[in-house]
Amino acid sequence: MLVMASMTAAPTQAQLRVNKNGQMVIGKTTSEQTMMRKVSSTDTVCNETDSLASLVILGRGAGGSGAYVSFGSSAVTVGEGTSNSEAGIAGRLMLRGTEGLAYTDGTSEVFSYSGEESAFSFTCPVSAAGFVVTQPAEERGAACPVKGVNPIAMLTPVSYTQHVAQAKPGKGGITSGTQNRSTYGFDMESFRKALPGLVVENGDGTVGVDYMALIPLLVSEVNDLRAKVEGYEAALNEISGNREAAGVGMTGVVKASLSQNRPNPFRTTTAIECVVPEEAGSAAVCLYDLNGRQIARYDVAERGATTVSVKGDTLSPGMYLYTLVVDGTEIDCRRMVITD
Repeated sequence: MLVMASMTAAPTQAQLRVNKNGQMVIGKTTSEQTMMRKVSSTDTVCNETDSLASLVILGRGAGGSGAYVSFGSSAVTVGEGTSNSEAGIAGRLMLRGTEGLAYTDGTSEVFSYSGEESAFSFTCPVSAAGFVVTQPAEERGAACPVKGVNPIAMLTPVSYTQHVAQAKPGKGGITSGTQNRSTYGFDMESFRKALPGLVVENGDGTVGVDYMALIPLLVSEVNDLRAKVEGYEAALNEISGNREAAGVGMTGVVKASLSQNRPNPFRTTTAIECVVPEEAGSAAVCLYDLNGRQIARYDVAERGATTVSVKGDTLSPGMYLYTLVVDGTEIDCRRMVITD
């Protein structure tokens, strides 16, 4: 109790004291450093400290501002702080009341939270196992599909050098500096024109982009491109099928080909369709039994797509093989069946 009395005897000069309510106060208090505590909507009580706090640390600024706690020889501090470049401070977490909070590495701000903007701002890369973007139920109910011209095509990708704040721990403490690295982004002028709602203007003059909101637009663009590709493939397949039916390859050159006879099986007559190039010297459809013995030959005089007729009454019922031979080269071989 005697120690208590001696500590509270000179309240304007004491560096450490304990008030009657058990509150500990560190730092000098003067008439200029008094803090205003609002009791109700109409009454305001002038009190040198916040009576609800168990520990109060007063700084040297007006109203006791500027107080902070320092840890170790490297001068890492936690406190109110007002400057990013105070000598000897390698790292400081600043608690700024309604203005939010900030962390500085001694030369520049690493991150901050603005109470007015309700947003965190980082000047260094941020990594995490995952990022989740929430959407209220009432917003999901009012959602509508993206229609019209996709603004993604209006964006201009650019590369630039980013200056990243970096704090390095060492034997002599924490040293601060910057690291330059190449990265990619978008030209802000084109981005503002295309997607003004995704551009965030920060209080320090920097410009931010809501890249998460770009994902649905990118998915929409990919879906549009997929639909176009599928349409192109369908058209190409149709063109390819027509050219193949005409015996024309993708290079525009007519290729020799042999089709299945129709009808098959048959009794009286069947038709064998084939394609013979214009430059072919000789062409014939040769008919063989299953022993490999040639039993008929039908010379093909026409060029391009043509048809060879085979009469069943000249052949015995059974299975036969037929092949197209152009300039001594077998093009293809197929099977036909003659019934009784």
